[in-house]
Amino acid sequence: MEVPPRRRTPQEITVLHKAFHEIKFFKESQNLLDEISYEKIFQSLTLETYYPGDKIFHYGDVGRKFYIIIQGSVFVLLKAAGITIDDVKGQEEDAGEFLQHIRDKLPEVLASETTSDEVKTNFVERCNPGFWVVKSMIGGDSFGELALRKESDGYDVIV
Repeated sequence: MEVPPRRRTPQEITVLHKAFHEIKFFKESQNLLDEISYEKIFQSLTLETYYPGDKIFHYGDVGRKFYIIIQGSVFVLLKAAGITIDDVKGQEEDAGEFLQHIRDKLPEVLASETTSDEVKTNFVERCNPGFWVVKSMIGGDSFGELALRKESDGYDVIV
């Protein structure tokens, strides 16, 4: 995927087909789309790399991309009911140094293979006051498809 999307040769597209054919999105799409539309997906794929603790997007960002997780995992967070963005900012200010300390530890906790999913979930929630984890996703899962179907009014948070 290092070759710019529009410059991929048919051979490179074939390699991508083989690499991604087991991912759920591609299995489902192959049966739903005509061949030209299916090929356009492979023609436009780009690779983005994120590290443990990186936010892929923030609360209120307008959805513009569809993501497929190749490796690793992400947490989907939603804003808690009745909490405004000003409340979130206030909680972050009140937590101050403690919040920064646990955020500094987040990449290490998420990268650890010995830390349980429950501990990771709790840690992510502590690092994001006013939000709660509703789902975790792993390699082969996808998100952001609504951004491709219609104008989206924004995501919550994906870590």
